[in-house]
Amino acid sequence: MSVPRNPSPTRKDTAITDKKQLAGYNITVDKGVALPEALAGFVKTLQRAREQESSPHARAIIDTRRAASVENEITARKMMEEHILFRGEGYPGGVKGLTLKDQVNLVKDYLPTPPRVTVPELWGSLARPQPDSCIGYITATEATAHTPAFAMPFTREEDDMADWYNVVHNADTHFPFLTAQWKAAIFGENQIHASLQAARDGALIVNYMHHFYTLAYPNRDPTQLETCHFSMTTEGYTIILWIHWREVDPEDGEVYYRMEEVEMARMGKLDDLLDMRRMLHNYLDFAFGERLGSIKEALPAFWLNRPKRRVKMTKSQSSTTTSGSELRFDLPITPSSSVGEGLNSKAVSTKRIKRKLTDV
Repeated sequence: MSVPRNPSPTRKDTAITDKKQLAGYNITVDKGVALPEALAGFVKTLQRAREQESSPHARAIIDTRRAASVENEITARKMMEEHILFRGEGYPGGVKGLTLKDQVNLVKDYLPTPPRVTVPELWGSLARPQPDSCIGYITATEATAHTPAFAMPFTREEDDMADWYNVVHNADTHFPFLTAQWKAAIFGENQIHASLQAARDGALIVNYMHHFYTLAYPNRDPTQLETCHFSMTTEGYTIILWIHWREVDPEDGEVYYRMEEVEMARMGKLDDLLDMRRMLHNYLDFAFGERLGSIKEALPAFWLNRPKRRVKMTKSQSSTTTSGSELRFDLPITPSSSVGEGLNSKAVSTKRIKRKLTDV
């Protein structure tokens, strides 16, 4: 008689701890929170039918998924990425003005600050978000590196302004609007592991967009449509599309970063995949229409209100891609306490990293 195998305590406990840490920072995942009215209406527009023919990529997902499901995470992503997500102008059928980057490091300074003094003592600092896939607007540096140059969504002046306030290290991408986390079920990971990582990615980008619009328009609050973000997670059998947004709870007055499901597709069901692809294409239309127009309109106002100095920070720390090495990068321009949420001085851990600041 076989003895039932107990689940791995390490993997289970890690997921539980990660979920509790996110909750400590007021980042909620799949709690069934109702979407605000503006976002609920927006999601309905994404679900509308499209006049153009359905994409052949839905069929390609079905044809490829079994082979991808027995591979590791990186190999599976390379096999499926072009069929599930979008790629830029350099690829057949690519989207002009778009760039897709793998495993970028997001600027950690835009992570939500601890809402209470007890949070960093109990749960420590949030890990640096690193989406497996990150889609945003192509930069002038990348576009002009090609011959002939790729189409750019921003003018050179707008590109300079966006580069001043980037959220991706090395300014690889401007204003990301879709990120993804991939897992390999065959190696024991699932949608929960992917969603917890995606929650950090989404909360950071939502917070970044909130800071950007607050600097541009200090006399009004950014709208949830301006600052929302979408992410995708998969373990090789299902695809979930999520929406992320920021809201203030009317009862406790604290800021929360929400993440809720808007669509799920079984990767072996064509109708599911066609619905998912339709939503993604409609979202892409929004990203290069209303969203891009709003950002371009806000950039000159942001530039007038930007902090007057940039500083370069040098510090020694480990990250997801470097270990024990000297990491040097431009510190992002964060809003002052008068226009942003600011950092609760009581919530800062007593163990500060020493930093060397150099004017540039």
